[in-house]
Amino acid sequence: MLEPKLIRRVFAWLASQCVVQLSLTTLAMPRIVSCGVLLFNENLDVFLAHATGTKYWDVPKGESDPGESPLATALREAREEVGLDLSTIHLEDLGVLDYRPDKRLHLFAACVSKKCIEPSACKCTSFFRDERSGERKPEMDGFAWAPLTTVAQLCGPNLRRVLGELFAAGLVNKVPLQSAPVLTPSRPKT
Repeated sequence: MLEPKLIRRVFAWLASQCVVQLSLTTLAMPRIVSCGVLLFNENLDVFLAHATGTKYWDVPKGESDPGESPLATALREAREEVGLDLSTIHLEDLGVLDYRPDKRLHLFAACVSKKCIEPSACKCTSFFRDERSGERKPEMDGFAWAPLTTVAQLCGPNLRRVLGELFAAGLVNKVPLQSAPVLTPSRPKT
């Protein structure tokens, strides 16, 4: 397990590498709120999903349906984008965080045992139509537990900054490890 002091230093450095400049114009724009789930384990690996058609990995997140609460949105997005049913675990509300000039991020977090989520059993059930090919593609096409040290290479600058700030501020001490059942569905053997 990584030492908390080292974790804070790594994420303080990650956060310092991402500078987002906001102009008066962008501050005046209405900002969309995406709701999502940040999962990490006892080894401080972060659960990430690869956004199809991009070079980036992300946390499961998305916009609310009309009348849907932020927590309900985060749970739905985890179910749709990675096939996780997180309704049986406690998710810590981290609040609404600055993400991009046009978007904020309402995150919920949990620390679960690595054995609770098997990335190879995850499956995205939400799709989009690829503008170039016209093909129907899953929003997420890969799933992994990623060590904190790889977040800078895998995630986009905005998520990298948010994760850096959260872990540097002591997220590990605020969200205890939970005993949880296996959260991913089993896949049929082929």
